[in-house]
Amino acid sequence: MTQQGGNGSFVFSLDTELAWGSVHQGGYASHEGEFDRTRYVVERLLRLFERYEIRGTWAVVGKLMLADGEPEPASVNGASHNGHFQWRSAGEDHFWHAPDIVEQIRSCAVPQEIGSHNYTHMIMGRPGSSPEGFDHELKASKAVAGERDIELKSFVYPRNEVGYLDVLARNGFTSYRGVAPSWTWRVPGTIGKRIARLADHFMPTAAPVVQATNENGIVNIPASYSYLHRTGWAKYVPIGARVRKSMRTMRKAASSVGIFHLWTHPFNIASDPENLLGGLERIFQEYKRLNDSGLIQSRTMTEVAEQVMGPAVAKAEPIHAKS
Repeated sequence: MTQQGGNGSFVFSLDTELAWGSVHQGGYASHEGEFDRTRYVVERLLRLFERYEIRGTWAVVGKLMLADGEPEPASVNGASHNGHFQWRSAGEDHFWHAPDIVEQIRSCAVPQEIGSHNYTHMIMGRPGSSPEGFDHELKASKAVAGERDIELKSFVYPRNEVGYLDVLARNGFTSYRGVAPSWTWRVPGTIGKRIARLADHFMPTAAPVVQATNENGIVNIPASYSYLHRTGWAKYVPIGARVRKSMRTMRKAASSVGIFHLWTHPFNIASDPENLLGGLERIFQEYKRLNDSGLIQSRTMTEVAEQVMGPAVAKAEPIHAKS
């Protein structure tokens, strides 16, 4: 579906989860350094967003919004729907609670959107991820956000495992980040996918430019490209390779009136903050050049959903700076 508005869209979504993203791996110790640096990264990112007028969509794990020791809303009734999830909450409290990050985002001078990354980072297809469990997670997320006058409309599935779209729509969400239409996702096996993704970064081609589609009342905004961390195999991908592919995709989206949907995790950027933030600034400079020419516009996921469905349906407003 061609986007309305006469120019391309740059969507930047950020999976904001801290230690909740590691509970499925049995621990978080290997990422403690990144978690410690995440708040610094968020602060720097927001300053870049202000400088280049970028409107991000921050998909926040619901439990992060709670302060340490803060009781959950009465409607939540515990961390999980049916006891299948024994969520770890050991270690440093600031790895598991981050209402300060949410307030930083809300205070940004350029309007940002806060979306949902589920309540406890439940992954579709894992034990206990029933429709009923997902419904509970969504209601818990909306309850915690509602207490902070935040209306959640966009959703990012943990690990990009999409499922139960009908449950998502019933809970008032109007968009989600779909799986990137990239050849790398069709490669079988986890190791095979990693090798394919590594090879793809070195290819002199743009990442997929995507289109948002209405899927029975909820808008799929597929990912285009993941801005990688610099640990493990990803450390072999030069910053310049990430930047070149992003710039090519940005230009293609501008010329084709499509969407360049970039995504990352703040703690991924914390794996090498100065170099990865420097690479993002080069991408944002290219965005500003194209934006000044009227060719592309930074949009939140909810704003893209409004283009597809109309503001009467996707009516949530981005979070603006507090007065």
